[in-house]
Amino acid sequence: MGAKQTKLTSTQAKLIASKTRFTPDEVLVWHEEFMRDCPRGLLTRDEFKAIFSEIFPFGKSGLFADFVFNVFDRSSDNRLTFSEFIQALSATGRGSIDEKLAFAFRLFDLNHDGVIERGEMVQVVQSILLMIGAGTGADGEEGPEDKVDRIFSSFGKTTAISEKEFLDGARTNPAIYEALTLYTGLV
Repeated sequence: MGAKQTKLTSTQAKLIASKTRFTPDEVLVWHEEFMRDCPRGLLTRDEFKAIFSEIFPFGKSGLFADFVFNVFDRSSDNRLTFSEFIQALSATGRGSIDEKLAFAFRLFDLNHDGVIERGEMVQVVQSILLMIGAGTGADGEEGPEDKVDRIFSSFGKTTAISEKEFLDGARTNPAIYEALTLYTGLV
């Protein structure tokens, strides 16, 4: 399941499927595609960023790709194994509300201290706006700080949001959930 394995066994596919929302057959297909694109069995940060730049060719996607990569790279070794990749894809694409919110929290909690500080969220929102070539606050349009102020205000906060506050608030307020999962939907 790590580097250099060119083919998954049925048992390995079942094990990975048990940790995702994919069937064993889907895991096998995804693995084949992953190995075609990453013959060494690993996806590096630079390769990941290159993929993002293809998906978002009109903006600057590098910073947001770095933030997403950091969430996907559970082992913090600057490379994604197939297992890390498929589990992240499952959570962001097919995950429950709680899985998507947990991903969103990890995305915004840049220093991994269990709290989203206003500045962290501004950095992530700014990276998204740069990636999609949208509103950076120039010419009177709403910028990243304004968007973050609105999100923090909906939580009744001004400087930091704990993980519990984030998860509880996002679960119970559809407007917050929509705003936060909009960003994770880009993954």
